[in-house]
Formats: sequence, C-alpha cells, structure tokens
Amino acid sequence: MKKTKFDNSLGSCLKNFWTDYTGWGRATRSEYWWASLFYVALVGTIVSFSNILSFIWFLVTIVPFTCLTARRLHDTNHSAKNILWMPTGLIAISTLLSIPMMLLFALGVPLKPIILIWLGLFTPAFWFSMIASLILLCKEGDKKTNKYGKPRI
Repeated sequence: MKKTKFDNSLGSCLKNFWTDYTGWGRATRSEYWWASLFYVALVGTIVSFSNILSFIWFLVTIVPFTCLTARRLHDTNHSAKNILWMPTGLIAISTLLSIPMMLLFALGVPLKPIILIWLGLFTPAFWFSMIASLILLCKEGDKKTNKYGKPRI
C-alpha cells in the first residue's frame, strides 16, 4: 500500500518522536523537520513563561531528539556518530574543555589571551559544523534499502 502525504503529517511525526527511542531505523526529511518545527515552537513558548520549564523541557526531549537525528542521518546512509561533531556535540565538548580555563581563572592566571585563542579556534569550527549538519539533515534520503533499513516511504 502506497503511503500518502498524510502519513508524514505533524501527528505521525510527533508519534514517532515520542515512541521511537531506539535510534535505529530511518526518519524521512519531513518527519525530522516537522518534529523540529514543533520543538522550536514549543521551546519559544515555554521560554516566554519560565527558564526552569524550558530547562526541564530540554532534559525531557534530549533523548528523543538525539534518536530522531540519528534516524535522520541513517536515512542518508550516515552513521549516528556524526552527531558528535554537530553543533550540540561541539557545545558539549567546548563545555568540557572550558573546565581547565575555569581552573586557571581560579588560580589567578590572566585568561584574556587564552579566551581569545579559544574563541578564534572554536567559532569557525562551530559555523563549519552548523553548515555541514544542515547539509546532512536536508539531504534526500536513500530511495533503496541501506544498512540502516528500508526507506519509510
């Protein structure tokens, strides 16, 4: 039976978002972008009410959104390991790497040159990863079966 456009509606995309935590399989472009649109719209609404609620929402949705991103990458025949160099991965890595800078600051070491060097290295890497991530996430999925499964449509 051929799937219709309704099968990629917001409702079915959100159902997959909240129920498919495996990170295995594939997610179509429309499934990924409908869920992303809903996520961004809801975050914007929640942030206007409370920062604590937005942080709780982030914690609740980090696993489903990571799994959805992994399935989207699988649809384009790329490994989910690519998430590590995407902007969220870079932000997490930069947070971990900033711990030594905080220790140096606590010891009284002047950090201005270190921070300027850090920003000079990090900013181009962030923008490169942002553009590369968008290319991967917008790329059309494989029409045939790949090592991650059959296409959804």
